[in-house]
Amino acid sequence: MAQDQHAAESAMEIDRLAIQLAKDPQSKVFMPLAEEYGKAGMWQEAAGVLEDGLKLYPGFITAMVALGRAYDHMGQATKAKAILEESIKLSPENLRAHRT
Repeated sequence: MAQDQHAAESAMEIDRLAIQLAKDPQSKVFMPLAEEYGKAGMWQEAAGVLEDGLKLYPGFITAMVALGRAYDHMGQATKAKAILEESIKLSPENLRAHRT
């Protein structure tokens, strides 16, 4: 029962964030939306919003690392490695990129 409630709350949060992003496509709300997609195991959707967000905010290291993680969960190791290596080049001090 608690798991069903959590899934419903997650779906509501995804809907809320997706609506917010649709209203303001240049918002950085794509990051929490991608995080919610990831929590729900919706990695393809997470990757899609991260890719779109990075078109607006290239070099956004947190989004790059999140995209690498999404690619990894989708079994796209080559793409994951490429985006993570790029994030490390842009921000060598970013420990999260090194650990992912």
